[in-house]
Amino acid sequence: GPGTIRRTVADPNTESYGIWGQQGTRVQDGVILENWRRGFLSLGSGKLIDVSISGSVIGANGAPLRVLGSSFSGNEFAVYGAEGTKDSGLHYTFWSCRVRESTFTGNDIDISCYRAPKVTDTTCTTSWHTTIPETPFSGGDEWGVCN
Repeated sequence: GPGTIRRTVADPNTESYGIWGQQGTRVQDGVILENWRRGFLSLGSGKLIDVSISGSVIGANGAPLRVLGSSFSGNEFAVYGAEGTKDSGLHYTFWSCRVRESTFTGNDIDISCYRAPKVTDTTCTTSWHTTIPETPFSGGDEWGVCN
């Protein structure tokens, strides 16, 4: 960073990525991502420091995902902790999500994870305990980490 990576509008039916990394992807220092299907996707560990993501279907997705001093607004899912399969493809791995000193406003779901996220010094309102198979979001702060 700093810099802006922007699309005119996020299309939920078309895969598009602001930043897509394989493993150990780190984005920092004033990067702004706007209007993506997936603003930030790391197939392995991902870290966001001082990043702003808005208007995306999924703001940030990683396995595991670490967020520090960042802001998320107007996304369907702001931070989405990943799941994956190991070895034979039969065993699921549920990666963790850590969010610190960040702000969430106007997202449908602020933090969605399969494992309990660790959230400190952060302003958010909604969290979703995602499961396999998926159960519908009941609303509110399902993980109890935001309120």
